[in-house]
Amino acid sequence: MAIQKNLEVKKGMYSGIDAVSVVGAFDTVDTHIDSLVDEILGQGKKDIVFDFSETSYLTSSGIAVLIKALKKVQNIEGTLYIANITQDMYELLSCSSLNRFLKYI
Repeated sequence: MAIQKNLEVKKGMYSGIDAVSVVGAFDTVDTHIDSLVDEILGQGKKDIVFDFSETSYLTSSGIAVLIKALKKVQNIEGTLYIANITQDMYELLSCSSLNRFLKYI
């Protein structure tokens, strides 16, 4: 039986800032997201937006990816922005105390 991957990741722009859009369920540690973050930061950019407008839900695995990206951005004194999250996602980020380190746009 094949395992179906329900996560798609797209690179784009959000309010003039490079963005990583997560499409589907953010319930896995996806190395493609790490690669996109590294690519953006490697271009000398300091800020990244994670756009959740097409994200169906977020789990602890997705939070692990956000923490990794946050550390990379903080190491260069940049900002990790979060856009278009649902109330459930916000509550999950609040429970993990991650919401204190993210900027919402």
